[in-house]
Amino acid sequence: MEFCIGIHNPLLVQIPPGVCHGFMAVGTQEAIVMNAPSEPYDRQDPDEYRIDAHSPDIPYDWTVKDR
Repeated sequence: MEFCIGIHNPLLVQIPPGVCHGFMAVGTQEAIVMNAPSEPYDRQDPDEYRIDAHSPDIPYDWTVKDR
């Protein structure tokens, strides 16, 4: 799914566990993103893993398109 969120379209997006996700700020104004996890991060037993956004494991084209 792709969401275009901004001052005229504020949204709350809830990401289910196990779903790869990312965001990209597009435009000339400052973007503010708030992350509110349900559990504190545990460095000894992490529950999140990073995947390169351009990895073939992520089937998403990050190219900015005109809307």
